[in-house]
Amino acid sequence: MKKHIHALLLPLYLFGAEEVIIEQEVVQTPEMQPRQEVILEPMPEVFYEMRKSGFLLGVDLSLGEFNTNTMFPLASFSENAKSLSTMFGIFGGYQYYFDENFGLRTTLHLSSGTLSDAQYSIDGDELQNTSTPLWLGLRVNALWDFWQFGTHALGMSAGIGYNAEFYLNHQYSVNEDSYNGSNLIQHNLYPILGIHYYYRNHQFELTYRFSGSLNYSSLANDNGFESLIKYNNFFGLSYSFRF
Repeated sequence: MKKHIHALLLPLYLFGAEEVIIEQEVVQTPEMQPRQEVILEPMPEVFYEMRKSGFLLGVDLSLGEFNTNTMFPLASFSENAKSLSTMFGIFGGYQYYFDENFGLRTTLHLSSGTLSDAQYSIDGDELQNTSTPLWLGLRVNALWDFWQFGTHALGMSAGIGYNAEFYLNHQYSVNEDSYNGSNLIQHNLYPILGIHYYYRNHQFELTYRFSGSLNYSSLANDNGFESLIKYNNFFGLSYSFRF
């Protein structure tokens, strides 16, 4: 009788044992897998090294004062006729840096602007002398960058400039009568100071142009009318792109 009972229970016992083994395998399988550790490496620092040497192309704006001396047939020279003028120009050139701080820049400039307009009132007569300035110039500047970080640089410049200055459309007027005059030509050699700021390839500069230390001016004599035009100091603001 006992043998028959054991024979009947044996399949159940084996089936239960298989369930236990299967359950143990299912439970144990994840524990047997090795853990994978993720290591995060620090990102490398990105540093932009600005190249400051290259060709330049830019625009500038200057504001200054002209002194115009004029002799009319009915008056003597007047030394106090002044007029404010705004000059607009384009320029191009090349700058080269010997190291991170010091460089040299050479530029060619072409500028024109508002009329040089001198007005006088002498013995009840209204007198006027007008012309349109056109300047062609060359500048050489030494550069010193005293601060630089990444894409930014701040520095100063000092140099010398030469201008060939043409005063065109020259006209005189006495009351309501007008007379055409000859064009004037002047040559100027002048010192210039500036402060500049660079951002990547963009350059901004504020300059101060002194009166010419070596100033040659031609005197126009037109049928009794004589003119001599000189300028005072000029402030300038410029933007250029470096290629």
